[in-house]
Amino acid sequence: MRFLLFLIFNLVLVFPLSSQTKITLKGTVIDSLSQQPLAFSYVSLNGVALGTVTNGDGEFVLNIPAEYNDKSVVFSYLGYVRKIYSISALRKLSPLVVSLERDITQIEEVVIKPEKKISAKQLLQKVIKNIELNYAQEPVLLEGYYRETVAENGAFISYSDAVAEVHYAPYQEKEYKGSDYRVEAQYSISSLSNSNMYNGRSLHRWHFHFLTLNSDQAKVIDSRSSKNLTKTDMYANVQAGPMGIFSKDYLKFKAAFFTDKKFKQFDYEIGEVLMKGVGYVYVLSFRTVLTKELMEELDTKGKFKSFNKVRRNKPLQGKIYIDRDNFAVLKFESSVPPEFKKYLCSYAEMNYKHFDYKLNIEYQKIGDTYYLKYLRHEDEFILKDTLTNNTTPYVAVSQFWVDEVKTEEVMMFDFTEVFANLPTNQLFDLPLEYNKDFWDEYTKKNPLAIIPDSIRKDMEGKMPLENQFADKHTRNDSLKPPIAKVIPTTNVLHDTTLVDDYAWLKQPKNPLQNADIKEYLVAENEYTDNYFIPLRKSQRELFQELTSRIDKEDESIPYEDDGYWYQTRWTEEDEYPIYMRREEGAEIWDTLMNVNVLAKDKDYYSAGGIRVSPNTKLMMYYENTTGSDKVTVKFKNLETGFSIADSLLNVSGMLWLNDHQVLYILQEPKTNRTYQLKLHELSTPQQSDSLLFQEDDIQFQISISKSKSKEYVYLGISSKNTDEVHFMNLKAVDNGFHLMAPREGTHEYSVTDYKNEFYILSNKESIDFEVFKCDETAYAKADWKSFLKPKKGNLLTSFIIFDEFLVLGESEKMENRLRIIDKESGKSHYLKIKEDIHLVSPAYNPKFNSDTLMYSTSSMKTPSQAWNYNMRTQEKRLVKKTAVKNYNAGNWIKNKRVWAEARDGTMIPITLLYPSYGINKNNSYKRMFMTSYGSYGSGSESGFNSSVYSLISRGFVYAIPHVRGGGELGQAWHDGGKMMNKRNTFTDFIDCAEFLIAEGYAQKGNIVAEGGSAGGLLMGGIVNMRPDLFKLVILDVPFVDVINTMLDDKLPLTTIEYEEWGNPNDKKAFEYMLSYSPYENVIAQNYPHMLFTTGVNDTRVGYWEPAKMVAKLRKVKTDDHLLLLKTNLSAGHGGGSGRYDGYKELAYKYAVIFDIFSNDIQEEAAEKVAAEKAGK
Repeated sequence: MRFLLFLIFNLVLVFPLSSQTKITLKGTVIDSLSQQPLAFSYVSLNGVALGTVTNGDGEFVLNIPAEYNDKSVVFSYLGYVRKIYSISALRKLSPLVVSLERDITQIEEVVIKPEKKISAKQLLQKVIKNIELNYAQEPVLLEGYYRETVAENGAFISYSDAVAEVHYAPYQEKEYKGSDYRVEAQYSISSLSNSNMYNGRSLHRWHFHFLTLNSDQAKVIDSRSSKNLTKTDMYANVQAGPMGIFSKDYLKFKAAFFTDKKFKQFDYEIGEVLMKGVGYVYVLSFRTVLTKELMEELDTKGKFKSFNKVRRNKPLQGKIYIDRDNFAVLKFESSVPPEFKKYLCSYAEMNYKHFDYKLNIEYQKIGDTYYLKYLRHEDEFILKDTLTNNTTPYVAVSQFWVDEVKTEEVMMFDFTEVFANLPTNQLFDLPLEYNKDFWDEYTKKNPLAIIPDSIRKDMEGKMPLENQFADKHTRNDSLKPPIAKVIPTTNVLHDTTLVDDYAWLKQPKNPLQNADIKEYLVAENEYTDNYFIPLRKSQRELFQELTSRIDKEDESIPYEDDGYWYQTRWTEEDEYPIYMRREEGAEIWDTLMNVNVLAKDKDYYSAGGIRVSPNTKLMMYYENTTGSDKVTVKFKNLETGFSIADSLLNVSGMLWLNDHQVLYILQEPKTNRTYQLKLHELSTPQQSDSLLFQEDDIQFQISISKSKSKEYVYLGISSKNTDEVHFMNLKAVDNGFHLMAPREGTHEYSVTDYKNEFYILSNKESIDFEVFKCDETAYAKADWKSFLKPKKGNLLTSFIIFDEFLVLGESEKMENRLRIIDKESGKSHYLKIKEDIHLVSPAYNPKFNSDTLMYSTSSMKTPSQAWNYNMRTQEKRLVKKTAVKNYNAGNWIKNKRVWAEARDGTMIPITLLYPSYGINKNNSYKRMFMTSYGSYGSGSESGFNSSVYSLISRGFVYAIPHVRGGGELGQAWHDGGKMMNKRNTFTDFIDCAEFLIAEGYAQKGNIVAEGGSAGGLLMGGIVNMRPDLFKLVILDVPFVDVINTMLDDKLPLTTIEYEEWGNPNDKKAFEYMLSYSPYENVIAQNYPHMLFTTGVNDTRVGYWEPAKMVAKLRKVKTDDHLLLLKTNLSAGHGGGSGRYDGYKELAYKYAVIFDIFSNDIQEEAAEKVAAEKAGK
């Protein structure tokens, strides 16, 4: 009884308090006449920027803070009389149903029947036939004013505008071809926007036509933009700027509307109306042939049936105003009918769902020719937030007013002046400063540029827009860094108590749906973005500098296979590759796959790994849309050009067994470990695929490959230091797999075949590997006979068989080379390479019966070159040289290798690239950039990288310490930096830094260190151990939470990496890991400037690892240096997918580096100019 009274008392207390926190209204909005629900009608608080929209069934939920309980609610819908009710009145209604009546007072156009009888199809045909008579047939220059706004809950939250010039290609009667359209060049002027947005959280535009032509260009003369005043964390912007709105000119881009195919998708009515200044004109009303009943029927047949129908048949309604005499289109307007709005976009909760699309295009007649006069594009979105249980509407509007049309001496703009029609080009982010004088003068002459009072009313509550235009470009130095909340999590292991204050930041699945995690990551991004405000100009300039060295048009060396030649190409405007092939003897290349087309308007997209079936008629390839390690395999019929309705999920490696069966490797769902080999019959469900092999040891993964002879399939089973190979003889009747040699100890080996014999590259008798061989019928380990051994001290890295020659890849003390052996005489010789410090490796050599070896070379000074080498005559021919623009490898650049002694006496190689100038009075270089990896036996290669020259030209020494843990000096080098030797990796890097300081290549405290993934672990280790050596440390997707990650065997990669790091469930391994794990070793001390980068889709190194370390550093470090965390909310471990994405990210990092060193760089530049003047 006492408990019951206590419960009742608390209920009395709780409910009034809860009601004072929030009022929730749930109801439905309907048409008063038809009683049908009004989908996507607006429900908003009167006089307050708070509201929602009804769903597809007219239902709404409106959460109202208690402070507004005396307000009223406005219900509105286009074409209906709005209604206003007090909140108290609405709370009394049960059920809460609001009826809206059609607005009969709205002035409708008086439409009369046309005098001349003409059908809709005839009218449209006349429009198309007369296009070239009515519209410009030469390029024109359109000068005008552009504006874009975003509103949230009915109130404007962002504003940007621009004065722009548009080079506009002619109209034509024929439909433009796909090749006429532009996939915009990424190296034109770029706002470099939305690196933290993904499609579901962007104002995406791909539901309707959005491309412009190769010769359509926009040039922004000047622009300005406000601050973002969102109250719901809405940071998406209108995409593509001025050029984007011109893609809505459907009369020019007829594929969007004015074609016979599109004609069948609409019902039409013809009338005439009186148009001011023109007289009577035809008005052609149109409406989609789709019906509500059809959509509801499709809903019952499958989740995406209705969405796919809408994607193919755009559900529009609208009017076209056409001149009666010359059939010129004067005006075009369209929108989405209410009953189809919910089908427009398939995005659901926690994403911006696109539900309406409105166009208004007007043309003007100058002389006898028509030109664009005005364009208006409006998109409406909603966000259903499952965290707050709110549904928020957003409206994005862009407009362009043409001021002047120029038809003479019209020239295309230089690419460097063009603001490209790209989703990541957003005018809101373009301005770098506010030119007040320009806008004052322009507004006087062009009243259209006067900002409307309605916008000022919503956006000037705290600051006038003109102040926002200026203040936006100023860093807020008073902004405090985010402080993550502390929620201790305790774990006791091996009598050691671990307290993790930030374990709550870890959520492998859907982290952005966790309000606390999202809030922290967004706050860190905002803090980083604020710091970066004055560096945006530098980033753009650096992006242009970095990409200026790229050969924008490139193609791979063609290779022949089964009667076809294959090649990969990039054109000047491509972000992604185009895969081509042609039949032997043919001249025309066919496109197998244009990844640029597939990647349209996807924030992340990659595709490749093409495999063509033995009969050359089918193709399979992988597709990745998230940046994670999970890919989908898709199929295509190369004869028809159409995709095959078949796909395979969670695949890692695949090959054709025959023309209708595929062997593929499947990943474990949770860990991504490759563990199953399956057989797939084309066009059958993946669930019915046969399981051929399963690896249950959690430290092993499997792979599949087909031999050079195409007679064998090899199933490889490997841990970090042990291999096992099974083979399938494709000539044999049984067609099953046979074990070559069972896994044991640290035995690593690989197999190839040639003329009924197996050749095995193995370390069973030498840590530096040697080649064994055996008969294909007697292949047990005891049957292996020694065939080739490398010279003493040489590491054998590769082995290639030809009919008359053998090619060995060897490495000795960081010098790699190729040795050619004549099989008949046994004589051998080495390929001669001009440069002492170089990389050389075999290229693609698919034929046995050839005396030509294709190989590639490069160095830190020389770009990659491909060579054909006649092994008989020892003559070589340059096949391809990678073109690098704006680069001169003269004597001003030095490349050398030095050796530093580590504290245990081991000599560590360091590869250096540095300018011949830049030495200060103390005979020392002022600044250095150091980078390394040092794990998994993967070395840090010292090949060519054009981006490094942006550092060298600014006086940096570029250094690669080849620390232990990598594989540059063989297996012993790897062993010396893994497991219980891992600390050597960190101390090697530190010892190399101190050596370089002592030798005058660097100065203490003036070094930038950078590493990614396991290289990020290296950075985390050295910054804890010797922070005084470095000025800035950059940790890219860093593996810094070693203990916690290696204890979680549910995470990808954990168990298969026990042989690299150790298993912390073992006490000795745990204690050793604890001695270096960066997160656990953060202490109260001064740290250098630090920049962390990560991605929420990273399945290899969780975003929470750098997030936790940053949170801990903020809490305990004792300095006031920079500490930045930049989280990409759409990418994974490798960052963005396009070929320019990496340059955007690198330009960002370089901008930070050069900002930190700005004083030094500017002083040296001034000294250099003074010296040059003195010399003259």
